[in-house]
Amino acid sequence: MRAFAILPQVIDKMTHQSTLKNQVALITGAGRGIGRAICIELSRAGAFVIATDIVQSDLDVTLYQCGDYSVAISLDVTSESQWQEIISSTLDEYGRIDILVKFLYQNRLLPFIQR
Repeated sequence: MRAFAILPQVIDKMTHQSTLKNQVALITGAGRGIGRAICIELSRAGAFVIATDIVQSDLDVTLYQCGDYSVAISLDVTSESQWQEIISSTLDEYGRIDILVKFLYQNRLLPFIQR
């Protein structure tokens, strides 16, 4: 919860130091929670946001909240071929990636030690 309260202040301080206008930002885990909040704040700060997540319906909500200067792409971060594809297509389309936020939240419990 604390991250949500602090994030806008951090982004606000960043934008006063340097502009994010026309910066290309690629964010993973953007479908919910902190990843979505990062996308929204970067978008508000002027960055072009490429929001990625494995759940397309969650991305649709993020895209709506980010506005017109953003795109949503389904991405399984465990797939090397999908990473290669998104990096390649981003570079082909936009020429660069200025900001990369690799955020992943997994809500399944696994044993600490598997025997």
